Amino acid sequence: GKRLERSEGRFQHSLRAPGLLLTLNISTRYQHVKGFGGSLSDAAALNILALSQPAQDHLLRSYFSESGIEYNLIRLPMACSDFSVRPYSYDDVPDDYELKHFKLAEEDVEMKV
Repeated sequence: GKRLERSEGRFQHSLRAPGLLLTLNISTRYQHVKGFGGSLSDAAALNILALSQPAQDHLLRSYFSESGIEYNLIRLPMACSDFSVRPYSYDDVPDDYELKHFKLAEEDVEMKV
């Protein structure tokens, strides 16, 4: 659609704010935007996988392709989140600073990776 399409317009005079002057300096930038995206939680993955293959393809194209909204970033929650169907983590062994017991959960391997 036109959500990210650049457009220009004019402010109309309002009796509510007489004398209001708004000046925009578009040459001054305060932050850099790396991109746009969403979160791929367990709940999102479960819902995507519940769709038919053609619907999955259409959904992913709608998000990531040039004919869609062109997301270029995805956030993956680390271990479970409040959008998971069960609590889990990657390493519950105390003092395992070398992460010898680190292991991805089946949700990560089957639904997200």
